[in-house]
Amino acid sequence: PRPLPLLAAALVARAWWGLTVVGPQPGALARADALARQLAAEPGPVRVDGAWMDRPEGIDPAAVVLAAVLQGQDPDRFRADPDIPVALLVHEGGATRMIRLDSLDAARAWAAARHPARVGGAWDWLAALHPGEARLEDADW
Repeated sequence: PRPLPLLAAALVARAWWGLTVVGPQPGALARADALARQLAAEPGPVRVDGAWMDRPEGIDPAAVVLAAVLQGQDPDRFRADPDIPVALLVHEGGATRMIRLDSLDAARAWAAARHPARVGGAWDWLAALHPGEARLEDADW
């Protein structure tokens, strides 16, 4: 008889406040894999970064780099050098697209013209792939 009031209270609390879903958005892993396959078509070194235009949701650049490495791409091709091409994940209106820019300066100019709410995201994959040489200022722009 005692557990019944506790169970009832738990059910009422669940119905009242609902459940918070924690984890990737449905389909996020498939989208990260698809973006990683797009990266495979780009030759040479590349920096993967993000620009969130209107909402905080979106595929993290580290997820795309991890997917690329798991697909067999060379981890050493992912760099944060300022003069290499940038694969910019643009998150806008609930969708993510990847654009290619020639350098970090070109990415900065792109962002200055469009005023995204947030830019960045390279630090996580940079620190994971190149822990001995990663510097926080290399990921900042």
